[in-house]
Amino acid sequence: MQNDNDGRLNTSEERALLQMRDAPALTGCLDALESVLKQYVHIDGYAINLYRASDDCLVCVRVHLPASSSGLEQTFANMVLPLDSPNMSARVFESRMPTGITSNNLEDYPPVTRVAFDGWGMKHMVVLPIQVTGANRRPVGTLMLFSQHGSVAPSLLRRITRVIEEAAALLRLHQTIASWEARAEAMRKQEEDLQSVLDFIANMSQLSTEQELYPRIEREFLSRFDLDMAGVLLSDGEKLRCVDTMLGIEGIPWESRWKQHCQQLSYSVTQPEGASTHAFQYNQPLLFGDIPAILDVAMPEKDRTNLDILEGLQTFAILPIRKQGVPVGLLWLGSLQRKEALTPEQIVLARHLCDFLGAIIENAQAYSRLTGHHSQQISPVGVL
Repeated sequence: MQNDNDGRLNTSEERALLQMRDAPALTGCLDALESVLKQYVHIDGYAINLYRASDDCLVCVRVHLPASSSGLEQTFANMVLPLDSPNMSARVFESRMPTGITSNNLEDYPPVTRVAFDGWGMKHMVVLPIQVTGANRRPVGTLMLFSQHGSVAPSLLRRITRVIEEAAALLRLHQTIASWEARAEAMRKQEEDLQSVLDFIANMSQLSTEQELYPRIEREFLSRFDLDMAGVLLSDGEKLRCVDTMLGIEGIPWESRWKQHCQQLSYSVTQPEGASTHAFQYNQPLLFGDIPAILDVAMPEKDRTNLDILEGLQTFAILPIRKQGVPVGLLWLGSLQRKEALTPEQIVLARHLCDFLGAIIENAQAYSRLTGHHSQQISPVGVL
């Protein structure tokens, strides 16, 4: 295939472009591009890097190394190249200008490039932007290729440039389609979350009394988010009081002390008395993803007392329980095993669930009064 003509594409290259056009997805398009690159006998290795807009970086999507080093290909696959790094692919992407490196000009480049050049026994390294000729947009990515035997012929480089110019628009199209598919998957996930919310409401609404409802709420959240500590606090207009709490781990040494503490615990709904009051007053969730990191930080007395008892707590979240958007209580959630145990997406879902709890709790309270089961005290600490 090494026909050094004037840069015009040969039959194999034209065939590969047809395969790219017919490829149903990005993977097939890259397969066709690789089928061309692997036929060039003077090219000993290459890396295809595509731009990932969401992270503003290049990602190595395909890599081919000489047979003696092929076991390292997996190491470089999916490697992320920040655009502000000294890597030559990042520099070529930003400048949109091809670069050729030989032993004659190697000293002009940063140490990382010199180490790679010498380490792979290169004689000639070339980095080309993958872009449509004349386009003002950013390149789709870069192609790095090298030879261990000598310089890559200019005519071959012209042909490779022609191939990747043709491939650029197709790669961009497939990237766009892949992005749409990712968004569609996100929408499907949102639909699943909506159904999850509806199922949650249906399950909670089936419970009639407060004594049944509060533990069920806690079990649901502990199970759904893989946590092991929960508590429900409700407002009586003046104070926030803990009406139930639950631990998802048996044998916690401070369980009894925590139960007794919660029986007496209350917060003012008007005066600042700690994080729980803040979450209630400002109607906003609070997430502390690394509790050990804040243990030495100054904090209100009630928060300090809680953390002193909750020995080993790693993550703690406070979520307003709302009715028609107005806080009527709080839900405590915690993990004794994991820092950052709740992702931003999980916090959003938990907030949605808490938006329905106010009305559900009110219904349970009304039914409890009618049946004589209205709770005046905190329920015993439960253990899943």
